[in-house]
Amino acid sequence: MTPEHSAFSEHSDFSEHSEHAEPSQPELITERLTLRHLREADIPDIVEACRDPQMVRFTRVPLNYTRADAEDSLLTTARQIAAGQIQRWAIDASGVFAGSIELRLPDGTPESPGTRAELGYYTAPKARGRGYMTEALRAVLGYAFDPLGLGLETVRWTTLAGNEASERVAVKAGFTGIYDDIDPNSGRPDENGHPVQHRVRRADMTRAQFAALWAH
Repeated sequence: MTPEHSAFSEHSDFSEHSEHAEPSQPELITERLTLRHLREADIPDIVEACRDPQMVRFTRVPLNYTRADAEDSLLTTARQIAAGQIQRWAIDASGVFAGSIELRLPDGTPESPGTRAELGYYTAPKARGRGYMTEALRAVLGYAFDPLGLGLETVRWTTLAGNEASERVAVKAGFTGIYDDIDPNSGRPDENGHPVQHRVRRADMTRAQFAALWAH
């Protein structure tokens, strides 16, 4: 898909391009950030982030990431939001794209988010070192556990072993009891497309744990 034949209008909210735009997700506001829907204007920043060596090393983003990859990802996410399978935000720091954060809902449906979620997040290279992701993660966890939000019971964080930046964010946001595990879905397959048993770091947070940490 080329820019000239984009499925998006210039400033469109990608969720509008799903056949069924509900359920949607709220905008979350923190002291420094706005967590909002991704839109076409974010695509150049998404491409830049997904071509960063740390993203290539620690995620499954396509190699040599392109605008077409970003557009396909946003349209797929729109369908997943409509199906109740994901909540995904752009992290906006006073108009600057600072990264993205998501809750994957493996038991989610259009009627119910289920009781558990898996986290995913990345900080744009130009926004690193400012504490934005910790701030965003606390807001997303609050929404995830709030009975008036998603009302989840458990949120899981997982990263490939060696991703110290992701682990620091998780710890600052309150994740404890981090342990080693094996997961074929957290890293790239081998050159033949077969799953690889990757070493990962993992932790779960419950609603009660979050309330004890951050409720005021």
